[in-house]
Amino acid sequence: MEKYRRLFNPLFILFTGVILVSLFLHRCTFKSPSAPVWDVGFIIPLISEKYTMEKLADESDNIEIQGNQVLFNIDHELDPIEIGDYLKTNGAEKMTHIPLPNNAPDPFENMVNDILTIPDSIVVNNAVIKSGQVQVTINNQTDYGVRIDISIPSLNQNGSELPITLDISPGGYLNWFLPLDLVEFNAGGTNQIAYSAKATITWRTGNQGGNVEVNVNISDIFFQEITGTLNRVHLGLEDQSMEINLPDELEGFRIHSANLKLALRVGVQIPIIADLIIEAINPRNPGFPTLISFQDSITNVTGDGVMVDTLEFTNDLEVAGFINGQPEEIVVNGSLKIGDGQSTVTVVDTNTIKAKVLFKAPLTVTLPDYITETDPDTIEIDEDARERLRDNLMSVDLEVMIDNHLPLGASVSVFFDSTASDSATLYSPSYTPNLTIGPLQLDPAPVAGIPGLVTGPASSTLSIDLDKEQLELFERPEIFFGTRLQILGTAGQMVQVRPTDYIDITARLNAVVRTKIPENEEEEEGGGE
Repeated sequence: MEKYRRLFNPLFILFTGVILVSLFLHRCTFKSPSAPVWDVGFIIPLISEKYTMEKLADESDNIEIQGNQVLFNIDHELDPIEIGDYLKTNGAEKMTHIPLPNNAPDPFENMVNDILTIPDSIVVNNAVIKSGQVQVTINNQTDYGVRIDISIPSLNQNGSELPITLDISPGGYLNWFLPLDLVEFNAGGTNQIAYSAKATITWRTGNQGGNVEVNVNISDIFFQEITGTLNRVHLGLEDQSMEINLPDELEGFRIHSANLKLALRVGVQIPIIADLIIEAINPRNPGFPTLISFQDSITNVTGDGVMVDTLEFTNDLEVAGFINGQPEEIVVNGSLKIGDGQSTVTVVDTNTIKAKVLFKAPLTVTLPDYITETDPDTIEIDEDARERLRDNLMSVDLEVMIDNHLPLGASVSVFFDSTASDSATLYSPSYTPNLTIGPLQLDPAPVAGIPGLVTGPASSTLSIDLDKEQLELFERPEIFFGTRLQILGTAGQMVQVRPTDYIDITARLNAVVRTKIPENEEEEEGGGE
Protein backbone atom coordinates (compact mmCIF):
# COMPACT_ATOMS: atom_id res chain seq x y z
CA MET A 1 0.00 0.00 0.00
CA GLU A 2 2.79 2.41 0.84
CA LYS A 3 4.36 1.67 -2.56
CA TYR A 4 1.08 2.37 -4.41
CA ARG A 5 0.63 5.71 -2.74
CA ARG A 6 4.09 6.79 -3.66
CA LEU A 7 3.44 6.03 -7.37
CA PHE A 8 0.58 8.55 -7.54
CA ASN A 9 1.98 11.24 -5.36
CA PRO A 10 1.76 14.81 -6.58
CA LEU A 11 5.32 15.09 -7.80
CA PHE A 12 4.92 12.01 -9.94
CA ILE A 13 1.74 13.29 -11.53
CA LEU A 14 3.31 16.67 -12.32
CA PHE A 15 6.37 15.05 -13.87
CA THR A 16 4.26 12.72 -16.03
CA GLY A 17 2.10 15.64 -17.27
CA VAL A 18 5.16 17.64 -18.33
CA ILE A 19 6.51 14.67 -20.29
CA LEU A 20 3.18 14.08 -22.15
CA VAL A 21 2.72 17.73 -23.05
CA SER A 22 6.27 17.87 -24.39
CA LEU A 23 5.70 14.80 -26.53
CA PHE A 24 2.38 16.16 -27.93
CA LEU A 25 3.83 19.55 -28.83
CA HIS A 26 6.74 17.90 -30.48
CA ARG A 27 4.64 15.64 -32.73
CA CYS A 28 1.76 18.10 -33.79
CA THR A 29 1.44 21.54 -35.43
CA PHE A 30 -1.66 23.87 -35.45
CA LYS A 31 -3.06 26.00 -38.37
CA SER A 32 -4.78 29.33 -37.97
CA PRO A 33 -8.62 29.10 -37.79
CA SER A 34 -10.39 29.23 -41.29
CA ALA A 35 -13.98 29.07 -42.75
CA PRO A 36 -15.28 25.80 -44.25
CA VAL A 37 -15.28 25.25 -48.03
CA TRP A 38 -18.35 24.06 -50.07
CA ASP A 39 -18.70 22.71 -53.61
CA VAL A 40 -22.04 24.01 -54.88
CA GLY A 41 -24.14 22.94 -57.88
CA PHE A 42 -24.85 25.92 -60.12
CA ILE A 43 -27.32 25.89 -63.06
CA ILE A 44 -27.37 28.45 -65.89
CA PRO A 45 -30.40 28.08 -68.23
CA LEU A 46 -29.52 28.74 -71.87
CA ILE A 47 -32.34 27.66 -74.21
CA SER A 48 -36.01 26.87 -73.81
CA GLU A 49 -37.63 26.77 -77.24
CA LYS A 50 -40.72 24.94 -78.49
CA TYR A 51 -41.13 24.65 -82.27
CA THR A 52 -44.82 23.92 -82.89
CA MET A 53 -46.98 23.27 -85.92
CA GLU A 54 -48.69 26.57 -85.11
CA LYS A 55 -45.42 28.39 -85.83
CA LEU A 56 -45.21 26.59 -89.16
CA ALA A 57 -48.79 27.70 -89.90
CA ASP A 58 -47.88 31.32 -89.14
CA GLU A 59 -45.18 31.19 -91.81
CA SER A 60 -47.51 30.08 -94.62
CA ASP A 61 -50.63 31.53 -96.19
CA ASN A 62 -51.73 28.00 -96.98
CA ILE A 63 -51.44 26.35 -93.55
CA GLU A 64 -54.03 27.22 -90.92
CA ILE A 65 -55.10 26.03 -87.49
CA GLN A 66 -58.77 25.17 -87.08
CA GLY A 67 -59.77 23.64 -83.77
CA ASN A 68 -57.57 20.61 -83.18
CA GLN A 69 -56.64 20.27 -86.85
CA VAL A 70 -53.81 21.57 -88.97
CA LEU A 71 -55.26 22.26 -92.41
CA PHE A 72 -53.68 22.77 -95.78
CA ASN A 73 -55.82 25.62 -97.03
CA ILE A 74 -56.21 27.53 -100.29
CA ASP A 75 -58.86 30.20 -100.46
CA HIS A 76 -59.30 32.90 -103.02
CA GLU A 77 -61.91 35.63 -103.13
CA LEU A 78 -63.18 36.04 -106.67
CA ASP A 79 -63.91 39.53 -107.93
CA PRO A 80 -67.47 40.51 -106.91
CA ILE A 81 -70.08 40.09 -109.61
CA GLU A 82 -72.40 43.07 -109.98
CA ILE A 83 -75.74 41.56 -110.97
CA GLY A 84 -76.77 44.87 -112.52
CA ASP A 85 -74.25 44.30 -115.30
CA TYR A 86 -76.35 41.31 -116.41
CA LEU A 87 -79.89 42.65 -115.86
CA LYS A 88 -80.28 43.58 -119.46
CA THR A 89 -81.95 42.61 -122.68
CA ASN A 90 -81.19 43.45 -126.24
CA GLY A 91 -84.86 44.33 -126.58
CA ALA A 92 -87.14 43.73 -129.54
CA GLU A 93 -87.91 45.16 -132.96
CA LYS A 94 -91.02 45.01 -135.14
CA MET A 95 -91.97 46.55 -138.51
CA THR A 96 -95.64 47.53 -138.85
CA HIS A 97 -97.42 48.61 -142.08
CA ILE A 98 -100.29 51.06 -141.86
CA PRO A 99 -102.18 51.09 -145.17
CA LEU A 100 -103.76 54.33 -146.45
CA PRO A 101 -106.11 54.11 -149.47
CA ASN A 102 -105.95 56.11 -152.70
CA ASN A 103 -108.18 59.17 -152.65
CA ALA A 104 -108.61 58.85 -148.92
CA PRO A 105 -111.37 61.02 -147.51
CA ASP A 106 -110.55 63.94 -145.27
CA PRO A 107 -110.30 63.40 -142.34
CA PHE A 108 -108.97 59.82 -142.40
CA GLU A 109 -107.12 57.65 -139.88
CA ASN A 110 -106.10 54.02 -139.55
CA MET A 111 -104.66 52.13 -136.55
CA VAL A 112 -102.72 48.88 -136.41
CA ASN A 113 -102.05 46.81 -133.25
CA ASP A 114 -98.91 44.72 -132.95
CA ILE A 115 -96.63 43.01 -130.42
CA LEU A 116 -92.94 43.28 -129.59
CA THR A 117 -91.42 40.12 -128.08
CA ILE A 118 -88.28 40.51 -125.97
CA PRO A 119 -85.86 37.60 -125.36
CA ASP A 120 -86.97 35.22 -122.62
CA SER A 121 -83.74 35.11 -120.59
CA ILE A 122 -85.49 37.69 -118.41
CA VAL A 123 -89.28 37.48 -118.17
CA VAL A 124 -90.50 40.73 -116.67
CA ASN A 125 -93.51 41.20 -114.46
CA ASN A 126 -92.59 44.78 -113.70
CA ALA A 127 -89.35 46.69 -113.67
CA VAL A 128 -87.66 50.07 -113.63
CA ILE A 129 -85.45 50.66 -116.64
CA LYS A 130 -82.08 52.15 -115.76
CA SER A 131 -81.16 52.96 -119.35
CA GLY A 132 -82.30 52.12 -122.84
CA GLN A 133 -84.14 53.67 -125.75
CA VAL A 134 -87.07 53.44 -128.13
CA GLN A 135 -86.18 54.03 -131.75
CA VAL A 136 -89.01 54.77 -134.19
CA THR A 137 -88.29 54.78 -137.91
CA ILE A 138 -91.09 55.91 -140.30
CA ASN A 139 -91.11 55.57 -144.08
CA ASN A 140 -94.12 57.33 -145.65
CA GLN A 141 -94.86 55.88 -149.09
CA THR A 142 -97.96 58.02 -149.73
CA ASP A 143 -98.89 61.52 -151.00
CA TYR A 144 -100.33 62.32 -147.58
CA GLY A 145 -98.85 64.28 -144.72
CA VAL A 146 -99.36 61.97 -141.73
CA ARG A 147 -99.34 62.20 -137.91
CA ILE A 148 -98.26 58.97 -136.24
CA ASP A 149 -99.39 58.28 -132.66
CA ILE A 150 -97.68 55.29 -131.01
CA SER A 151 -99.05 53.86 -127.79
CA ILE A 152 -97.04 51.39 -125.64
CA PRO A 153 -99.17 50.87 -122.50
CA SER A 154 -96.49 48.85 -120.66
CA LEU A 155 -94.06 51.82 -120.63
CA ASN A 156 -94.91 54.56 -118.15
CA GLN A 157 -93.17 57.57 -116.71
CA ASN A 158 -94.42 59.32 -113.59
CA GLY A 159 -97.58 57.25 -113.77
CA SER A 160 -98.43 58.22 -117.33
CA GLU A 161 -98.03 56.44 -120.64
CA LEU A 162 -95.14 57.67 -122.74
CA PRO A 163 -96.39 60.16 -125.39
CA ILE A 164 -95.05 59.35 -128.86
CA THR A 165 -96.49 61.63 -131.58
CA LEU A 166 -94.57 62.22 -134.79
CA ASP A 167 -95.40 64.13 -138.01
CA ILE A 168 -94.04 63.10 -141.38
CA SER A 169 -94.41 64.71 -144.77
CA PRO A 170 -95.60 62.96 -147.95
CA GLY A 171 -92.93 60.54 -149.20
CA GLY A 172 -90.82 61.41 -146.17
CA TYR A 173 -88.47 59.39 -143.93
CA LEU A 174 -88.02 59.94 -140.16
CA ASN A 175 -85.66 58.38 -137.58
CA TRP A 176 -86.53 59.30 -133.95
CA PHE A 177 -85.15 58.25 -130.52
CA LEU A 178 -86.64 58.38 -127.03
CA PRO A 179 -84.48 57.57 -123.93
CA LEU A 180 -86.08 55.21 -121.43
CA ASP A 181 -84.11 56.23 -118.31
CA LEU A 182 -86.15 55.53 -115.15
CA VAL A 183 -89.16 54.45 -117.17
CA GLU A 184 -91.46 51.90 -115.51
CA PHE A 185 -91.96 48.70 -117.45
CA ASN A 186 -95.04 46.59 -116.69
CA ALA A 187 -94.90 43.56 -118.95
CA GLY A 188 -97.20 41.26 -116.96
CA GLY A 189 -94.84 38.29 -117.13
CA THR A 190 -95.46 37.57 -120.82
CA ASN A 191 -92.35 39.18 -122.32
CA GLN A 192 -94.64 40.55 -125.00
CA ILE A 193 -95.03 44.30 -125.37
CA ALA A 194 -98.28 45.26 -127.02
CA TYR A 195 -98.38 48.53 -128.92
CA SER A 196 -100.54 50.39 -131.42
CA ALA A 197 -99.64 52.78 -134.22
CA LYS A 198 -102.27 55.16 -135.57
CA ALA A 199 -101.80 57.17 -138.77
CA THR A 200 -103.92 60.31 -139.26
CA ILE A 201 -103.85 62.23 -142.57
CA THR A 202 -103.14 65.88 -141.79
CA TRP A 203 -102.52 67.23 -145.30
CA ARG A 204 -101.79 66.02 -148.83
CA THR A 205 -99.96 66.78 -152.04
CA GLY A 206 -101.96 64.27 -154.06
CA ASN A 207 -104.26 61.31 -153.68
CA GLN A 208 -101.82 58.43 -154.12
CA GLY A 209 -102.18 56.06 -151.15
CA GLY A 210 -99.96 53.19 -149.97
CA ASN A 211 -98.24 52.03 -146.77
CA VAL A 212 -96.74 54.00 -143.97
CA GLU A 213 -94.00 51.72 -142.58
CA VAL A 214 -93.48 52.13 -138.82
CA ASN A 215 -90.53 50.28 -137.28
CA VAL A 216 -90.40 50.22 -133.45
CA ASN A 217 -87.13 49.07 -131.83
CA ILE A 218 -86.68 48.86 -128.02
CA SER A 219 -82.97 48.28 -127.45
CA ASP A 220 -80.03 48.27 -124.99
CA ILE A 221 -82.24 47.96 -121.93
CA PHE A 222 -80.54 47.75 -118.51
CA PHE A 223 -82.84 47.27 -115.55
CA GLN A 224 -82.43 49.13 -112.28
CA GLU A 225 -84.90 46.84 -110.57
CA ILE A 226 -86.88 43.90 -111.80
CA THR A 227 -89.50 41.50 -110.50
CA GLY A 228 -89.86 38.52 -112.74
CA THR A 229 -88.27 35.26 -113.79
CA LEU A 230 -84.60 34.89 -114.66
CA ASN A 231 -83.88 31.97 -116.92
CA ARG A 232 -80.25 30.94 -116.32
CA VAL A 233 -78.86 34.42 -116.80
CA HIS A 234 -75.17 33.85 -117.51
CA LEU A 235 -72.72 35.71 -115.25
CA GLY A 236 -69.31 35.20 -116.83
CA LEU A 237 -66.13 35.02 -114.75
CA GLU A 238 -62.90 36.39 -116.08
CA ASP A 239 -59.79 34.28 -115.46
CA GLN A 240 -58.72 34.79 -111.88
CA SER A 241 -55.48 33.38 -110.51
CA MET A 242 -54.11 32.65 -107.05
CA GLU A 243 -50.52 31.87 -106.13
CA ILE A 244 -49.75 28.92 -103.87
CA ASN A 245 -47.40 29.81 -101.03
CA LEU A 246 -45.96 26.66 -99.49
CA PRO A 247 -43.24 26.77 -96.82
CA ASP A 248 -40.06 24.99 -97.87
CA GLU A 249 -40.77 22.40 -95.19
CA LEU A 250 -43.78 21.11 -97.13
CA GLU A 251 -42.25 20.88 -100.57
CA GLY A 252 -42.95 17.35 -101.80
CA PHE A 253 -45.76 16.60 -99.33
CA ARG A 254 -48.73 14.37 -100.21
CA ILE A 255 -52.18 14.76 -98.69
CA HIS A 256 -54.64 11.92 -98.31
CA SER A 257 -57.89 13.69 -99.18
CA ALA A 258 -59.11 17.24 -99.67
CA ASN A 259 -62.32 19.19 -99.91
CA LEU A 260 -63.28 21.79 -102.54
CA LYS A 261 -66.08 24.27 -101.96
CA LEU A 262 -67.42 27.42 -103.48
CA ALA A 263 -68.53 29.76 -100.71
CA LEU A 264 -71.04 32.38 -101.83
CA ARG A 265 -72.20 35.59 -100.25
CA VAL A 266 -75.37 36.41 -102.11
CA GLY A 267 -77.24 39.70 -101.85
CA VAL A 268 -80.49 38.42 -103.34
CA GLN A 269 -82.72 35.41 -102.94
CA ILE A 270 -82.22 33.61 -106.20
CA PRO A 271 -81.30 30.12 -107.42
CA ILE A 272 -77.70 29.82 -108.59
CA ILE A 273 -75.73 27.28 -110.60
CA ALA A 274 -71.94 27.42 -110.48
CA ASP A 275 -70.07 26.05 -113.46
CA LEU A 276 -66.32 26.43 -112.87
CA ILE A 277 -63.08 25.14 -114.30
CA ILE A 278 -60.09 25.18 -111.96
CA GLU A 279 -56.70 24.74 -113.58
CA ALA A 280 -53.31 23.96 -112.06
CA ILE A 281 -50.46 26.02 -113.53
CA ASN A 282 -46.85 24.74 -113.53
CA PRO A 283 -47.34 21.71 -111.27
CA ARG A 284 -44.14 20.69 -109.49
CA ASN A 285 -45.12 17.02 -109.68
CA PRO A 286 -46.23 15.95 -113.19
CA GLY A 287 -48.71 13.13 -113.54
CA PHE A 288 -51.38 14.52 -111.22
CA PRO A 289 -54.72 15.99 -112.41
CA THR A 290 -54.41 19.57 -113.66
CA LEU A 291 -58.09 20.37 -114.28
CA ILE A 292 -61.18 20.15 -112.08
CA SER A 293 -64.61 20.78 -113.60
CA PHE A 294 -66.97 21.84 -110.85
CA GLN A 295 -70.73 22.25 -111.21
CA ASP A 296 -73.28 22.52 -108.44
CA SER A 297 -76.32 24.56 -107.53
CA ILE A 298 -77.94 26.45 -104.69
CA THR A 299 -81.72 26.39 -104.84
CA ASN A 300 -82.55 27.97 -101.48
CA VAL A 301 -80.45 31.06 -101.00
CA THR A 302 -81.76 33.15 -98.12
CA GLY A 303 -80.75 36.48 -99.62
CA ASP A 304 -79.61 37.79 -96.25
CA GLY A 305 -75.98 38.08 -97.30
CA VAL A 306 -74.82 35.11 -95.25
CA MET A 307 -71.94 33.01 -96.57
CA VAL A 308 -73.35 29.75 -97.96
CA ASP A 309 -71.00 26.75 -98.07
CA THR A 310 -73.23 24.35 -99.96
CA LEU A 311 -71.49 24.14 -103.32
CA GLU A 312 -69.15 21.23 -102.74
CA PHE A 313 -67.07 19.06 -105.06
CA THR A 314 -67.64 15.51 -103.91
CA ASN A 315 -64.56 13.67 -105.20
CA ASP A 316 -62.10 14.31 -102.37
CA LEU A 317 -59.47 12.00 -103.85
CA GLU A 318 -59.49 13.88 -107.17
CA VAL A 319 -59.07 17.16 -105.30
CA ALA A 320 -56.21 15.66 -103.29
CA GLY A 321 -54.49 14.57 -106.50
CA PHE A 322 -54.92 18.08 -107.90
CA ILE A 323 -53.23 19.58 -104.81
CA ASN A 324 -50.55 16.89 -104.70
CA GLY A 325 -49.34 18.14 -108.04
CA GLN A 326 -48.27 21.21 -106.05
CA PRO A 327 -49.05 23.84 -108.67
CA GLU A 328 -47.37 27.21 -108.42
CA GLU A 329 -50.64 28.89 -109.36
CA ILE A 330 -54.33 28.05 -109.69
CA VAL A 331 -56.59 29.73 -112.27
CA VAL A 332 -60.38 29.83 -111.91
CA ASN A 333 -62.77 30.62 -114.74
CA GLY A 334 -66.28 29.70 -115.82
CA SER A 335 -69.63 31.20 -114.91
CA LEU A 336 -72.46 31.50 -112.46
CA LYS A 337 -75.98 31.14 -113.78
CA ILE A 338 -78.77 32.82 -111.82
CA GLY A 339 -82.46 31.98 -111.95
CA ASP A 340 -84.23 28.73 -112.76
CA GLY A 341 -86.84 29.92 -115.25
CA GLN A 342 -89.63 29.24 -112.74
CA SER A 343 -89.09 31.20 -109.53
CA THR A 344 -90.25 34.79 -109.37
CA VAL A 345 -87.55 36.99 -107.86
CA THR A 346 -86.95 40.65 -107.22
CA VAL A 347 -83.47 41.87 -108.12
CA VAL A 348 -81.90 45.32 -108.07
CA ASP A 349 -78.85 46.33 -110.01
CA THR A 350 -76.75 46.88 -106.87
CA ASN A 351 -77.11 43.27 -105.76
CA THR A 352 -73.80 41.42 -105.84
CA ILE A 353 -72.58 37.86 -105.67
CA LYS A 354 -69.28 37.35 -103.91
CA ALA A 355 -67.60 34.00 -104.29
CA LYS A 356 -64.62 32.34 -102.63
CA VAL A 357 -62.97 29.17 -103.86
CA LEU A 358 -61.89 27.02 -100.90
CA PHE A 359 -59.58 24.01 -100.79
CA LYS A 360 -59.21 22.44 -97.36
CA ALA A 361 -57.29 19.31 -96.40
CA PRO A 362 -56.49 18.01 -92.92
CA LEU A 363 -52.72 17.66 -92.76
CA THR A 364 -52.89 13.88 -93.01
CA VAL A 365 -49.79 13.60 -95.09
CA THR A 366 -46.67 11.90 -96.16
CA LEU A 367 -43.73 14.27 -95.80
CA PRO A 368 -40.29 14.21 -97.40
CA ASP A 369 -37.07 14.92 -95.54
CA TYR A 370 -36.57 18.63 -95.07
CA ILE A 371 -34.36 21.01 -93.10
CA THR A 372 -35.45 24.15 -91.30
CA GLU A 373 -33.15 26.59 -89.54
CA THR A 374 -34.35 29.00 -86.88
CA ASP A 375 -33.40 32.65 -86.83
CA PRO A 376 -30.50 33.17 -84.39
CA ASP A 377 -31.55 34.19 -80.89
CA THR A 378 -29.60 35.73 -78.00
CA ILE A 379 -28.50 34.32 -74.66
CA GLU A 380 -27.59 36.86 -71.98
CA ILE A 381 -25.70 35.65 -68.88
CA ASP A 382 -25.58 38.06 -65.95
CA GLU A 383 -22.33 39.28 -64.42
CA ASP A 384 -22.70 37.27 -61.21
CA ALA A 385 -22.98 33.98 -63.12
CA ARG A 386 -20.02 34.82 -65.32
CA GLU A 387 -17.87 35.68 -62.28
CA ARG A 388 -18.63 32.35 -60.66
CA LEU A 389 -17.70 30.48 -63.81
CA ARG A 390 -14.51 32.46 -64.20
CA ASP A 391 -13.24 32.48 -60.59
CA ASN A 392 -14.54 29.41 -58.76
CA LEU A 393 -15.34 26.78 -61.39
CA MET A 394 -14.58 23.17 -60.53
CA SER A 395 -16.40 21.46 -63.47
CA VAL A 396 -19.11 22.20 -66.04
CA ASP A 397 -21.15 20.30 -68.60
CA LEU A 398 -23.68 21.38 -71.24
CA GLU A 399 -26.94 19.43 -71.06
CA VAL A 400 -29.38 19.41 -73.99
CA MET A 401 -32.83 17.85 -73.53
CA ILE A 402 -35.22 17.37 -76.48
CA ASP A 403 -38.85 16.20 -76.52
CA ASN A 404 -40.15 15.20 -79.93
CA HIS A 405 -43.97 15.29 -80.14
CA LEU A 406 -44.11 14.93 -83.94
CA PRO A 407 -44.97 11.69 -85.73
CA LEU A 408 -41.68 12.17 -87.57
CA GLY A 409 -38.08 11.33 -86.83
CA ALA A 410 -35.71 14.27 -86.57
CA SER A 411 -32.10 15.29 -86.31
CA VAL A 412 -31.27 18.36 -84.23
CA SER A 413 -28.12 20.47 -84.10
CA VAL A 414 -27.64 23.49 -81.86
CA PHE A 415 -25.04 26.16 -82.72
CA PHE A 416 -23.51 28.65 -80.25
CA ASP A 417 -21.38 31.57 -81.37
CA SER A 418 -20.12 34.85 -79.98
CA THR A 419 -20.51 36.93 -83.17
CA ALA A 420 -22.78 35.22 -85.74
CA SER A 421 -26.08 36.98 -85.17
CA ASP A 422 -27.56 36.24 -88.61
CA SER A 423 -28.65 33.01 -90.31
CA ALA A 424 -26.47 33.52 -93.38
CA THR A 425 -23.34 33.41 -91.23
CA LEU A 426 -24.30 30.95 -88.50
CA TYR A 427 -25.45 28.23 -90.91
CA SER A 428 -22.95 28.88 -93.69
CA PRO A 429 -21.03 25.73 -94.70
CA SER A 430 -17.84 27.81 -94.73
CA TYR A 431 -18.34 29.09 -91.17
CA THR A 432 -17.44 27.17 -88.01
CA PRO A 433 -19.41 28.29 -84.92
CA ASN A 434 -17.66 28.42 -81.55
CA LEU A 435 -19.63 25.41 -80.34
CA THR A 436 -21.84 22.88 -82.15
CA ILE A 437 -23.96 20.33 -80.31
CA GLY A 438 -25.25 17.44 -82.35
CA PRO A 439 -26.64 16.31 -84.58
CA LEU A 440 -28.86 14.49 -82.09
CA GLN A 441 -30.99 11.76 -83.65
CA LEU A 442 -34.61 11.68 -82.45
CA ASP A 443 -37.04 8.83 -82.89
CA PRO A 444 -40.58 9.66 -84.01
CA ALA A 445 -43.05 10.12 -81.18
CA PRO A 446 -45.20 7.03 -80.53
CA VAL A 447 -48.43 7.00 -82.56
CA ALA A 448 -51.67 5.06 -82.45
CA GLY A 449 -54.49 4.47 -84.92
CA ILE A 450 -54.83 5.09 -88.65
CA PRO A 451 -53.75 7.68 -89.58
CA GLY A 452 -51.18 7.78 -86.79
CA LEU A 453 -51.82 10.30 -84.00
CA VAL A 454 -49.08 11.09 -81.49
CA THR A 455 -49.75 9.69 -78.01
CA GLY A 456 -46.73 11.16 -76.20
CA PRO A 457 -43.25 12.60 -76.73
CA ALA A 458 -40.06 10.75 -77.51
CA SER A 459 -37.30 12.21 -75.31
CA SER A 460 -33.55 12.43 -75.71
CA THR A 461 -30.84 13.96 -73.50
CA LEU A 462 -27.20 14.70 -74.28
CA SER A 463 -24.61 15.85 -71.74
CA ILE A 464 -21.20 17.14 -72.87
CA ASP A 465 -18.25 18.12 -70.64
CA LEU A 466 -16.89 21.47 -71.80
CA ASP A 467 -13.19 22.12 -71.99
CA LYS A 468 -11.64 25.44 -71.03
CA GLU A 469 -11.74 26.85 -74.57
CA GLN A 470 -15.43 25.99 -75.00
CA LEU A 471 -16.22 27.37 -71.58
CA GLU A 472 -14.73 30.77 -72.43
CA LEU A 473 -17.67 31.28 -74.79
CA PHE A 474 -20.07 31.40 -71.84
CA GLU A 475 -17.98 34.00 -70.03
CA ARG A 476 -19.21 36.55 -72.59
CA PRO A 477 -22.17 38.77 -71.71
CA GLU A 478 -24.00 37.88 -74.97
CA ILE A 479 -24.06 34.70 -77.06
CA PHE A 480 -26.01 33.83 -80.21
CA PHE A 481 -27.57 30.44 -80.82
CA GLY A 482 -29.60 28.78 -83.56
CA THR A 483 -31.17 25.42 -84.19
CA ARG A 484 -31.14 23.28 -87.31
CA LEU A 485 -33.99 20.77 -87.50
CA GLN A 486 -33.86 18.03 -90.09
CA ILE A 487 -37.22 16.30 -90.26
CA LEU A 488 -36.66 12.79 -91.53
CA GLY A 489 -40.03 12.38 -93.25
CA THR A 490 -42.54 9.56 -93.06
CA ALA A 491 -41.08 7.17 -95.65
CA GLY A 492 -44.42 7.12 -97.51
CA GLN A 493 -46.54 6.46 -94.41
CA MET A 494 -49.57 8.70 -93.84
CA VAL A 495 -49.58 10.51 -90.51
CA GLN A 496 -51.82 13.22 -89.13
CA VAL A 497 -50.23 16.37 -87.74
CA ARG A 498 -52.03 18.37 -85.04
CA PRO A 499 -51.54 21.95 -83.78
CA THR A 500 -50.19 20.66 -80.47
CA ASP A 501 -47.37 18.65 -82.07
CA TYR A 502 -43.95 20.14 -81.38
CA ILE A 503 -40.23 19.72 -80.83
CA ASP A 504 -39.15 21.16 -77.47
CA ILE A 505 -35.46 21.98 -76.91
CA THR A 506 -33.97 22.87 -73.52
CA ALA A 507 -30.27 23.54 -72.88
CA ARG A 508 -28.46 24.51 -69.69
CA LEU A 509 -25.02 24.65 -68.13
CA ASN A 510 -24.56 22.43 -65.07
CA ALA A 511 -21.58 23.85 -63.16
CA VAL A 512 -19.92 23.00 -59.84
CA VAL A 513 -18.32 26.03 -58.18
CA ARG A 514 -16.30 26.18 -54.96
CA THR A 515 -17.15 28.84 -52.44
CA LYS A 516 -15.88 29.77 -48.99
CA ILE A 517 -19.07 31.34 -47.77
CA PRO A 518 -22.47 29.81 -47.33
CA GLU A 519 -24.65 30.05 -50.43
CA ASN A 520 -28.25 31.08 -50.13
CA GLU A 521 -30.84 29.06 -52.02
CA GLU A 522 -31.38 31.61 -54.75
CA GLU A 523 -27.68 31.78 -55.69
CA GLU A 524 -27.40 28.00 -55.88
CA GLU A 525 -30.14 27.90 -58.52
CA GLY A 526 -28.10 29.90 -61.00
CA GLY A 527 -27.93 33.32 -62.58
CA GLY A 528 -28.61 32.85 -66.29
CA GLU A 529 -31.36 34.52 -68.22
